Amino acid sequence: SLVSSGLLSQDQAATMGTCGYYSVAIDAAPITIIVWNTVLYNSRSTLDSKDPCGQFAWMESQLQSARSAGRAVFTVAHIGPILLQWRADYATTWEGILSQYTDVVRAQLYGHIHATTLAAISGMEGVPMLVSGGITQISKTNSAFQIYELDPQSLQVTGWEQVSLTPPSAGVAVPGTNNSAWSRTVDVKQLLGLNAITFDAMNSFATAMRSNATLFTAYLSVLGDGVVEEWMSSRCSGELMGPLCQKGASCIVTQNSVDGIVGCVLEGLHITDFEASQKVAQFAIDLASIVGRN
Repeated sequence: SLVSSGLLSQDQAATMGTCGYYSVAIDAAPITIIVWNTVLYNSRSTLDSKDPCGQFAWMESQLQSARSAGRAVFTVAHIGPILLQWRADYATTWEGILSQYTDVVRAQLYGHIHATTLAAISGMEGVPMLVSGGITQISKTNSAFQIYELDPQSLQVTGWEQVSLTPPSAGVAVPGTNNSAWSRTVDVKQLLGLNAITFDAMNSFATAMRSNATLFTAYLSVLGDGVVEEWMSSRCSGELMGPLCQKGASCIVTQNSVDGIVGCVLEGLHITDFEASQKVAQFAIDLASIVGRN
């Protein structure tokens, strides 16, 4: 069992076994890792509870305890509140909680979409979101995982490298993978031109990507998602739709609601034709859905 193997304590196993969440206090540094079950909040959830399993209340108590003990927190979960992945009411609840603990939570770490991205979501100011691609190559995504480096004093994320499966010349061969090898292939911070791994830096990156084709290309490279690239190549052409690719990518980094994403894409556009505006709005929703595998 997880307890007998020493992976979890009795208390951790109790909450893990009940609803899939627990926290771990790191001995070597004042860091608490909070692992929580965000599958409960997914956009297809039909739960009628405002707080399934009492997890939001538990999260608040964990964050308060961490603050009292002077510990930094990293939240870790499967599905992140991005790309329309969460039910809107649950996303709003989490935004409300997080806004009270921006001094405690250093970063939110997620997966699920099988692609690597970042997010500085409006309503979650102050706390960056980092999403790692998966080991699997389902949906034409790269096999990858991330290495995040922390500043020993502030415990903020200061470095970000992506490790990908590459030809053996780049690293040590992995048995059973056709002689492929894992190697540090991308310094994401450098490639995206981030001066820091912070909410503000990510927000600035998203703004710059709207008009910077080089940053947009770099973003697609980090995303490592063949399905998204194929979708964009088939949709993002023409006088109206072409420039919207960069803007759309920017908007899904900073917005997590249909209204937010559509409003972001339409902002500054002078479209008098209703049909064209509807087309642009649908494009924005489709882009978020295709990246998020909705």
